[in-house]
Amino acid sequence: MTLTINSVGIVDRTSGFFQASVHVPYNMLGDGFKVPCGLLGSGGNPDLGATYAWTIRVRDSAGLSPANYGTVYCPSHGP
Repeated sequence: MTLTINSVGIVDRTSGFFQASVHVPYNMLGDGFKVPCGLLGSGGNPDLGATYAWTIRVRDSAGLSPANYGTVYCPSHGP
């Protein structure tokens, strides 16, 4: 499994055996990843900071590579 954050690149590689589904608990990767959160509105939402797209991609035993995608907004950070 790889976890990619759009502007950062691959931030985690995890190996293991998954059966019919993959579950990634919120605390699996510690406290998460530090990214710049930017100023109010910098991610396109006037009430929040920067936005980051993420991708979780796995490779199964048949060589297929399904993925799941999402977007997260940071709280804004003022100077």
